[in-house]
Amino acid sequence: MKIVHALAYYGNYLGGIQNYVKELSERQKKQGHEVKIITSDLYGKKKRVSGVEIIRAKTWFSAFRVPFMPSLLYKMLKEDCDVLHVHLPLPGLDISAVLKKLIHKKTKLIITIHNYIPINSKLSSFFAWVHNKILIRFPLMASDAVIVTTKGFSESLDYNIPEGRERIIPLGVDLKYFYPSKKHDKNSVLFVGRMIPEKGLHVLAEAMNSVRKKFKNAQLTAICSETYNYGEYEKKVRKLDKSGFLKIIKNVPHKKIRKYYASSACLVMPSLDLDSFGFVLIEAMACGCPVISSNLPGPSSVVNKKCGIVVPKGNVKKLSEAIISILKDQEKFRTPCIDYARKNFSSNTVYKNVMKVYNEK
Repeated sequence: MKIVHALAYYGNYLGGIQNYVKELSERQKKQGHEVKIITSDLYGKKKRVSGVEIIRAKTWFSAFRVPFMPSLLYKMLKEDCDVLHVHLPLPGLDISAVLKKLIHKKTKLIITIHNYIPINSKLSSFFAWVHNKILIRFPLMASDAVIVTTKGFSESLDYNIPEGRERIIPLGVDLKYFYPSKKHDKNSVLFVGRMIPEKGLHVLAEAMNSVRKKFKNAQLTAICSETYNYGEYEKKVRKLDKSGFLKIIKNVPHKKIRKYYASSACLVMPSLDLDSFGFVLIEAMACGCPVISSNLPGPSSVVNKKCGIVVPKGNVKKLSEAIISILKDQEKFRTPCIDYARKNFSSNTVYKNVMKVYNEK
């Protein structure tokens, strides 16, 4: 089978979407499929990653962290493939996918919707409205199947997926690389995510000041990706550290994050926006690390009471209370976390379910 994945960026920076595509494409290639990735030249220049060919469209400029690539359509039409798997949202990619489907009718169009369009200004709000009310509807109607990670996320979308095309397939974690350790630091709180306001690190930093009143030795380790120019935001976060609890570690290779998950008392995902699933949640749980998540529709449906706590987004008081609660009784969460992740979020199961969608008639 000839498979092409298309997404915004891929290479030096690997967030949740990028790791999902990396894992999927590598497995597909190992199974004998011909796999290529079409993406921008933003945050990566490599023409091949883990044996998978990368076709890069030149980025003329980026706005709201979205790369604008006029050559994207040409590169997509040039590829003869059985399956075009498009990872949205990305304005421009959606319409290019529709035209590809119209011209190459035998190509199966599979869409995975990973998150929401970010809204942080009146202008971005307008573009999000145009995308959600107009642009996204064309690829949805042209698609053969639409994959979403959770039912909760699907129901929260500002548009409807055509009847009969929705497939719910969560993200998966490779259990060969993410597993528990025998020892962990009972005072270590962990954050893993991009250094952007939407991820809510500033909320967590504020909450840690309250946590330190109960647990004087509590520490916050933030594993951050420096994808965007958020130097001012980092300064803001550091100013919230009133007692020396914060340690920021940048650009840790994905598979090396395991030791931080496995050695921490809990992982906190205090996201305020964007996240539709929470890849870090299942990675942490696979390593036996209890989790705390904001009550966003997708992530909140991933966390159950035996594995962690869900709190209102942006609520510093509730977040600090949740951290204190887990630090007091963290051991009871560890085995249920491991069992839950292994049973529900194995990347082997995810791969098989995606390939079933590819092979549907």
